[in-house]
Amino acid sequence: MHYPAHINVMWLACDRGGQVAVMLAGGKGLLPSGIRASHDFDSMERMLLGLPVIGDAMLTAIGRQSIISFELCRRGLFVYH
Repeated sequence: MHYPAHINVMWLACDRGGQVAVMLAGGKGLLPSGIRASHDFDSMERMLLGLPVIGDAMLTAIGRQSIISFELCRRGLFVYH
């Protein structure tokens, strides 16, 4: 599936060890085949940002994506762009 240019695509991934990460498409490229066109990306962001803050993180860049990544890290998630 090609990247829908009008939104930032966010999905969850899990490695073999059970560690969960948030994947951000970064505005271009192909998406994994498991990401459906009907995926509700806004609901995903709201749900993840609704998790409790469990730690702190260091914000090293300014911008909407940086702030979202920072907030997700504060909730204990690994974030990859």
